[in-house]
Amino acid sequence: MNILRILLSTFLLLAVLVGNALAQNESLSATAQYLESQVKEGDYKAIAKAADSGDMTLIPHLKKLASDIKARNNSNSPAFQAHIALAKLGNKEAMQEILNEVDAENPDVQDKAMKKLSYVGGKKAFRKFYQLLDDTSARENPQCKIDIENFNKNHPEGGNCGFCCTVIYFSRSIMAMFFLSKMVDNPPTTKLGDTYLQIWKEWFEKNKSLVD
Repeated sequence: MNILRILLSTFLLLAVLVGNALAQNESLSATAQYLESQVKEGDYKAIAKAADSGDMTLIPHLKKLASDIKARNNSNSPAFQAHIALAKLGNKEAMQEILNEVDAENPDVQDKAMKKLSYVGGKKAFRKFYQLLDDTSARENPQCKIDIENFNKNHPEGGNCGFCCTVIYFSRSIMAMFFLSKMVDNPPTTKLGDTYLQIWKEWFEKNKSLVD
């Protein structure tokens, strides 16, 4: 009799455990399906969750969102966020595209790509920002040169080009330090007699594991 009670109790316990496991799996499945549906719609919060989810089944949907090259250079677009999510999920193609954008000719594209890189993080991001510390030259939008050349060509008598852009961008080293300060806990601060650039280079010397 006691054996039957023990067997019955064991059976009931197993039934409860199996039921709980099935319910949990159904709940997880429903959550995954909801996340997938939201990603498809380009929901910002869902894309951010997808980036940290480790769910590789979301990659095709993220690729579709990020396929609009023009849109993914707009930091307010789902394409921009999807590009980041792909790289965070380990998609090599997306990561290489972002690195290529950092080295693009257009400074606007460079800056947006550096922003993406800071969100992606990881060794490749730190390695690239470390390299950019040596790029200290100011940048000029190439369209500005074209505007000025066209104006001078069409106005040999001279004059000022009212519609020509005159935007000068900070060097990529300055932008790299800006984004690095957002990526690390307790970013370094300047000391008397040292420049911010020197401080960051010293910081990398102490944190070589991030780039080696």
